[in-house]
Amino acid sequence: METSALETVLSENGLNETTPRTDWLSRGSENRSPDAEIYPDIGAGGSTQLDVHNRARTHLGIIESFHQALRPRWVSTDLQADEAAIKSSLIAYSALQRQQEAVTMRTLPLDPAIDLDGLDQDLARHLINLYWSTSHLTWLLSYRPAITDSLLHGGPYVSKLLLNAIYFSSSLYSGRVALRTDPVDAKTVGMGFYHRFRQLLATEIDNPSIPTALGLLLCAISLAARGEATAGSVLCGTAVHMVMEFHSSPLDYQRPLLSILETEMRGRLYRGAYSVDVSLALYLGRTPTLDRLEDVVPNGILDTYEELEDWQPHIEASAPGSSTLEYYAPFPAYAVSTSMSMFNLLKICSRVIRTFYGSRGTLPEAFEQLWHVKSDLEDQLEDWQRSLPSHLHFDQKSTPPRPPHQIALIMTFYAARIFLRRPFLEREHLRANLQHHDLSKLEDACVSDASDICDFTLICRDRFILHHLHLLCSFSVYLALVV
Repeated sequence: METSALETVLSENGLNETTPRTDWLSRGSENRSPDAEIYPDIGAGGSTQLDVHNRARTHLGIIESFHQALRPRWVSTDLQADEAAIKSSLIAYSALQRQQEAVTMRTLPLDPAIDLDGLDQDLARHLINLYWSTSHLTWLLSYRPAITDSLLHGGPYVSKLLLNAIYFSSSLYSGRVALRTDPVDAKTVGMGFYHRFRQLLATEIDNPSIPTALGLLLCAISLAARGEATAGSVLCGTAVHMVMEFHSSPLDYQRPLLSILETEMRGRLYRGAYSVDVSLALYLGRTPTLDRLEDVVPNGILDTYEELEDWQPHIEASAPGSSTLEYYAPFPAYAVSTSMSMFNLLKICSRVIRTFYGSRGTLPEAFEQLWHVKSDLEDQLEDWQRSLPSHLHFDQKSTPPRPPHQIALIMTFYAARIFLRRPFLEREHLRANLQHHDLSKLEDACVSDASDICDFTLICRDRFILHHLHLLCSFSVYLALVV
């Protein structure tokens, strides 16, 4: 991969191949990033301890070697300044790459050296652009400048497998008939890309890499959204194990410029893998695969370029309801803060699953014990809501309507509260212990949250298009309907 753009901005910020480097993934509170207030800390607990932000962290099994591998070989005398320089460099790198992407992808025909795995250039460009404005913003799994640079220059962070996963994911948001394997059957949209993905996976599965793990996660989400739960769960499980193995390997410290990119990419991928795993657990009714491994996910995101980038819905002129999208003024994506807030919310959801929806043999049955846990988790949800950045505090009446990925965040919050209360309303041995006023209070709270979910769903239907909805929006609507 060419690193000239990154090398240039690093040099301008006083960083180069010989600059003392730090492990910004784990450090004390005295070196806390200026973004700490925007991107909350990660939760803690466990047996193997590391003091990070004055909290005890757990590192389980293979993940401990991941932290050993990432420990710095040089110690900076000014860790915070070092991180600030790296952060600025990555943001500048993103800006330069975005300009290059715009120039290169704007006009057809594209450079024939760009390998699109044989797909028509106009269709490939359509799907890639659609990915960046939909699936990418939902999970922030991928690091756009590195992927784009690899696509344009033949680098290591994109592959034919990942491209087809992107095509498959984006096709679910597109109304183009050309994306169907059967023109008269809307259910076949994107399936040609999934079949190609399966062919390529046979040769990639034994070689864990960032593009392969990312492709697996994207296909897992897309399959679940199509109703193919079993296939989605299998791919997600494979991706999670691949990410765990991948993160146990050290960065290439002989290539500091590349290690800076890979650290950012690994952090996004690992955080995204956890988020997808918990989301599918909610959607499919299973226990998350990653057990408490959120404790080792890096704090925050260094490259915050996408936080204040404008977002506009993709407009398909032939799609029903497209005329309403033409009048949507650009709105800040708030991609980083939305993604980090969703990650922290899903950590609480994971605890709810393990406490109330795990294996029956491991669940505490005493009403008092479960009621205390419920109250504690409710407090955590309320703390989460209060800690949201001011720009993510909005309701159904906010104008203009927020982008779908931001609406999904708030809908998931309402769904999490319903999900937490349901066992006390549906399980006889718990419901029987409720006082009448407690029962009425729980029922009223669930109805109120369900009403808010329905209101946001109507906004998405009227102002966007329902197939733009996040996977967790579907889960939220389901919970609202069964209240």
